[in-house]
Amino acid sequence: LFGLAMCNQHTIVLMILPLASMIALFVPKDLRTPSRIAQYVVFALVGLLPYSYTVISCIRLRGQTTEMLSWGDCCSASGLLRHFLRSEYGTFNLISSLEGSGFVSNLAFFGITFAEDSGWVLLAFPLVVLKARLLRSVEFQNAKLLDAALVVFLSYVAFFCWRCNIPLDVPLLRGVVARFTMQPFACLALLGAAGLHASVAHRSKLLRFGVFVIAAAILIGVAMQRAPKVCMRGVRLTDQYTRALLEPLPQSAVLLAKGDLTCYPTRAAQTVQGLRKDVLVLDQETMGFPWYTDRIRRLYSNRLKLPSPPLVRLRPVGQDAFPLSKVLALNKEKTLFVGGAKDGDTSWEAKHDMLPVGATHKMVRRTQVLPQDPVQYMNESLHSIRLLREVRNSLPNQHYADTWEAMLREEAWATSHRIALSLLTRAGSFPTNHKASLEWRKAALAVFVEVFNDPLHFPSWQFYKNAGICAEAVWSAWRMQGLPAAGAAGRLTVRFFNRYQACATGRDCGTETGSLHSAQDRDFGSAREALQQIFKKARDDVNGVGATGPERDAQEIAMTSELSRYTFLHAPEENSKDASINGKQSYSTSGEFFENDRAMDSRLQKQLK
Repeated sequence: LFGLAMCNQHTIVLMILPLASMIALFVPKDLRTPSRIAQYVVFALVGLLPYSYTVISCIRLRGQTTEMLSWGDCCSASGLLRHFLRSEYGTFNLISSLEGSGFVSNLAFFGITFAEDSGWVLLAFPLVVLKARLLRSVEFQNAKLLDAALVVFLSYVAFFCWRCNIPLDVPLLRGVVARFTMQPFACLALLGAAGLHASVAHRSKLLRFGVFVIAAAILIGVAMQRAPKVCMRGVRLTDQYTRALLEPLPQSAVLLAKGDLTCYPTRAAQTVQGLRKDVLVLDQETMGFPWYTDRIRRLYSNRLKLPSPPLVRLRPVGQDAFPLSKVLALNKEKTLFVGGAKDGDTSWEAKHDMLPVGATHKMVRRTQVLPQDPVQYMNESLHSIRLLREVRNSLPNQHYADTWEAMLREEAWATSHRIALSLLTRAGSFPTNHKASLEWRKAALAVFVEVFNDPLHFPSWQFYKNAGICAEAVWSAWRMQGLPAAGAAGRLTVRFFNRYQACATGRDCGTETGSLHSAQDRDFGSAREALQQIFKKARDDVNGVGATGPERDAQEIAMTSELSRYTFLHAPEENSKDASINGKQSYSTSGEFFENDRAMDSRLQKQLK
């Protein structure tokens, strides 16, 4: 069993070594003979047999496209040893190049996790055993076994908390650490059972039965409370997100994914479901290892060119490394899509931009001429945006914050923000007074408002800052043109900046501070002086207008009309099946800006109808 467990996690060693030491010291001599020890070693090696499949699969799959799905170079002895020791991530390190939270924080997290998983009450029973063994106040039938379990637990927790280098302030990574607590908890379960028995051993049968019933009820209650959140039955978030990644891509596209969230779901969808198998999905993180880039050169040299050795790994710096800009330079004639650049790699920024297409980015050269109308670009992401909307509008309490499902939902919101920010950034490529510049800013504002109006959106200071800048630009243009919509855009600018300043000063990002008619100059924290001037200008203008209720409603309707051309982002899909561009599904210009009833009051809803 221990050999088999080694095929899953190295941390089992933290249980094997103390237990083996206890066996060597306390078991009868007839169980410690050389022949017995040889048997133990043989059985442990039998448990390691799954590693033999890594060698077999490496040989069998070599030269086939499915070779890309196999981790490491297990065809050689050195590669197999590197795989066994997890050298790429660091032996006895959970992850490379990260700073953990420290021994004390990890230890506290261990205790809290076990207490929550056991309903807090059952945490007392292992302490009963610990006290009884230290004071020798209670005799246990299998005392040496309990001592072994106690030593294994303490040694595991101490070593793991010392070596764990994952920060606990990141929910997803905190969930990774929590999964490693299950192994030592097996020892605590044994100690807890012994402590529970010792607590009622000399009591009446009725009392013993009652205590056991209460303990079982606590465990069942904890399980029933958590079952709805850990149940994955009917959950399609990963499927929806994967489709949002792959379906908008053109035929035979090359997608340079980034990390687990974009790489492994797409691989599963292509391999199991046969979804968009024409798309070549490569993981940028794995391209940091020479054995992976070697496979790309052997199998896909006609689809993606990589620098020749000695440059063998995709990394920002290093003697044998090449950045993303070199890949783009070697593939000028191809359109590459990325899930984002590797952390620290900014080499591509000199000559390229990332243009969001659904949940991915198209790498475009800065010399490329953009269309003056943003609708064609936005239409490429239409179907993907609708799928992302299903992901991001999943209930916030449907999954724990430390799950991949919660990460998917957060990423879906971030994608909507990136699309809006890209539209706003692209508007800057035109002269300020150019009509195309205003159109791109209006498109960006439509996306910002659509996200802002959804009560389930993730508030963040970056979103509110960018939304405020966009709303101010549109408001300024409409104000110069004397359009009625300028008043609504001005109020929207103030609302965005009110939310932004709440985040910047440490208050609740989800609430607005103050009102439009009593707003005062506030400290924007990290905001620049320019943002303060923008906010002050919009606030003073809105305060000076003093529009009445009906006038405000008319201004809101005017803004709705101005932005209605870009309402396909949240329009029902069945309304958009009659138009197409280049054979792809297009948008419908009919549709209301405030399609979501929750985003507007009943009075305005009646007027719009």
